[in-house]
Amino acid sequence: MSMFKTSDGVNLYYDVAGEGKPILFIHGWSADHTSFDPQVKNLSSKFKVVTYDLRGHGASDRPEKGLTMNRFAIDLEELMEHFF
Repeated sequence: MSMFKTSDGVNLYYDVAGEGKPILFIHGWSADHTSFDPQVKNLSSKFKVVTYDLRGHGASDRPEKGLTMNRFAIDLEELMEHFF
């Protein structure tokens, strides 16, 4: 299980498949990274495919605070800086 720690200390689960130009998938509210399993399977032969769970979702931490669109955006920016 791969985890990325955000600047406010929340662990976000992520998965990487394949190599090449990166594609990052972001799931919707109440879903998780597995929503993109068919796309990952098809695209990972040509691309580096990154999926992750938003805070409070899937295998990521479930903090009491930070479940806002603004914090989700900060998490995404930090995750992208980590990978790209």
